[in-house]
Amino acid sequence: LDIKSGANISKVLKDEKNMKDVIIEANPCYPFIAIGNSCGNVFCVQLIDPRNPTLLTEFLLSREPIQHLRFSNFGHYLLAIDVEWNHFVISTMPGSKQTVLHHFRREIFMKEFFSIESRNELSIVFLVKSTSSNNDSVLKIKVKLDDLDAEMETDEWELATPYEMMLPFNNSFDLFYGVREKCRFIEVIFKN
Repeated sequence: LDIKSGANISKVLKDEKNMKDVIIEANPCYPFIAIGNSCGNVFCVQLIDPRNPTLLTEFLLSREPIQHLRFSNFGHYLLAIDVEWNHFVISTMPGSKQTVLHHFRREIFMKEFFSIESRNELSIVFLVKSTSSNNDSVLKIKVKLDDLDAEMETDEWELATPYEMMLPFNNSFDLFYGVREKCRFIEVIFKN
């Protein structure tokens, strides 16, 4: 895995086995990437100078492979999900301690997910494939960032139309763009 400049990220991660079966997510606002691997590790690598990538931090989150990584809309938080449906919320804010803030386990048959941050909460929004009916649903999990001991709030509602993709609508917590299955109509999704 080489950056355009030719620098090899496996040298930064110190071991070739850390580069086995990786997924990579680019931070939307800052010059670093997150790399998840089949050993349950997540690495944050700074790319200010792409010829000299620097390892910022490393997390051993799980003994299971990491299957999903996603930064929040402003890049301050990373959600990592392993194959056993363990969800890890990691603070990745530059200039502060990078640490795991929350962990929860919930089996979610998702098609798509993203997270929206505000000053004191992180909303994780999943487009969930239905296992019992023909209708998909939206699941929103709200994590309080100013009270790490607070219970997470969840809200789920069924959709009348199946969607293949969902995107945030202008950083809103309650409105989303949806792309219908088998067509390319973009609609605004909201809770009725």
